[in-house]
Amino acid sequence: MKNGKMLWSFLKNARNIRLLALAIFISNIGSGMQLIAVSKLLYDKTNSATSIGIVIILQYVVMFLVQFISGSVVDRSDQKKILVISDFTKGLLIVGAGTIFLVNSDTSLSYLFIILVLVNFVVPFFSNAQFTLTPELVKDQEELLQANSIITTLFQAGQLIGSAVVASIIFFMSPAAALIISGSMYFISSFYFGLIKYSKKKKERMEQKSIGVGFFEDWKRLFKKIGKEKSLLAHLLVSSGDYMAVNIFNLMLIPLVAYHYNDNSFYISLFDSGFAIGSMIIVAYIANFSKKLGMNNSAVIGLLLQSLILIIISLNINVIFAFLLIIVYGSANSFSITIFNTNLQKRSTSEFMGRINSVKNFIVSLLTITLIPVLSRVFDISIEYGLLASGLVLFSYSLISFLLGRRFVYGKDYLSKEITIEKIENKKLA
Repeated sequence: MKNGKMLWSFLKNARNIRLLALAIFISNIGSGMQLIAVSKLLYDKTNSATSIGIVIILQYVVMFLVQFISGSVVDRSDQKKILVISDFTKGLLIVGAGTIFLVNSDTSLSYLFIILVLVNFVVPFFSNAQFTLTPELVKDQEELLQANSIITTLFQAGQLIGSAVVASIIFFMSPAAALIISGSMYFISSFYFGLIKYSKKKKERMEQKSIGVGFFEDWKRLFKKIGKEKSLLAHLLVSSGDYMAVNIFNLMLIPLVAYHYNDNSFYISLFDSGFAIGSMIIVAYIANFSKKLGMNNSAVIGLLLQSLILIIISLNINVIFAFLLIIVYGSANSFSITIFNTNLQKRSTSEFMGRINSVKNFIVSLLTITLIPVLSRVFDISIEYGLLASGLVLFSYSLISFLLGRRFVYGKDYLSKEITIEKIENKKLA
């Protein structure tokens, strides 16, 4: 109760964080609806988990190719404008996709893939801009964990509402109609992003004037620093585990319900809602738990819990028990992902935070492109084997995180070592 009051008190006095969190909340209602609608549309037409895996792979292939451009653009541009443009563009594309399939249900899936490629071209800009903008809107680093906790709560609340609403829309109307409604959410979130008011430091604005000229210099300086402080690369590598856990959840959801729970579309929403509920439950306790357990131990435990839950669900358990376990899965995911991201923001400075997030997303993309095809194939062979294999993947992340925090590697405080980038020489600035 005390933790909840502290978060509420902070939120009342932080207008920009309220607007950012509200916009992310609405955006994620659309995202949650879009994800299930696309997955249902694909599975109805192909009856295969591989088609869902292809969409996930496609998303990360595009992100893989765009990350380096988006990171530098975000660092040198107005992050608020990028958020506005990104969500408005996603709205146009998703509404367009839904309209195409609503008018003609026999439309080739190739049109859907093309639109998803364009949507995923925008996603890295949105992700990096939000990651970079959040620290700009708080007074100091002590408020950053609170801000991230609130954003995570409303992010998952949006997912909860989106997943709850989309099942009814699909059941009574169609996946195409759900896509149109989900796309409309992006228009609304774009409006609220535009209401945020903040000013960047003059020095930063000067450095952001030329994106093209400074592109290679930007990345050269960053990779040089990563080479010197290898704990940062370890941080980025292990933090990809929670994103992989989300991808695994999205991959398994439709096949799990189809094979174990009679293909009941309402169970899709039930489990997706369970993930969101778990994320919301844990958010008020993240600060206290992380202080008691330590940063690295918190990350290890979060990843370990997720791996164990996947293994238990593979036993074809009762739907209520599965729902409760997925709540814990969502809590563990939100817990460790907030720890990783908050410390990554604290270690960085605003001048290169977008590029840092790009490298993290680049790693996530590379691992997703590598692992998801294999896991998709295993899920098609057997849902049980797919869950077991996915559990082992997350267990490996947990083990690696544990080893990296040992004294003989980087030490238990490796997630909180401050990283700074040397300034460009004055003659280059001139």
